Amino acid sequence: MTQALGVREGNIVDLRDATQADLISVFGRKGQFKGRLFNWVKPGRSNVTIYYSGHASPVYMRAKTLSLPANVTVIAAGGAREMASWEKDKSHGLFTKYFLLGMSGKADAAPFGNGDGSVGYDELKRYLKDTMSYYARRYYGRFALGGGRE
Repeated sequence: MTQALGVREGNIVDLRDATQADLISVFGRKGQFKGRLFNWVKPGRSNVTIYYSGHASPVYMRAKTLSLPANVTVIAAGGAREMASWEKDKSHGLFTKYFLLGMSGKADAAPFGNGDGSVGYDELKRYLKDTMSYYARRYYGRFALGGGRE
């Protein structure tokens, strides 16, 4: 986030192995969204990026349909009927690895991007489809689209 998007380190909230209480303290709870994040955001001026990485199990679950505001973009490791996959050495999820590489500039380079120094959603989607989706197929025979913008 600091290198790819220029976010100041003091503006990053890093919750590792977060408990439900940790998440509620930052985001609030259903019907009461005034957690710590609410106090940090300047309405109409702040951009908030939430990156969540986690894997429950190899069991398929039916995803709920969410209603999102128009100013919210979701970039996900897979679609409702897809399973997220790990790197072969279990160091990262495939999405995490290639999302971070893409946001660090690889998605802006040819043949995915235009080299303007900024990673756009379309560039990231092309990069993830070419990399993450390829390795999901190669390693596990999975056809992950990834990088979808909803």
